[in-house]
Amino acid sequence: MPLLRDLKYEMFKVVLLDRRNSVLDVADVDEGDVARTQPSIRKVMLRATQAYAAGIIAVHNHPSGDPTPSEQDKLLATW
Repeated sequence: MPLLRDLKYEMFKVVLLDRRNSVLDVADVDEGDVARTQPSIRKVMLRATQAYAAGIIAVHNHPSGDPTPSEQDKLLATW
């Protein structure tokens, strides 16, 4: 949260995990504008496979401070 909360634009990151759910890395996947970001599943999977990650957690911020998921957020969750 401290890495994302003060940004004035949306940032999409993935937390890459090993088999024990320990953090291997936190990777930037996409930087958007003030209202949205459009991460590519290819970029997410590339970063995960490069790190030999067993799991991922996808995160992004809302510069507005409103944590309510947008329609785009809900669509992204269906990956």
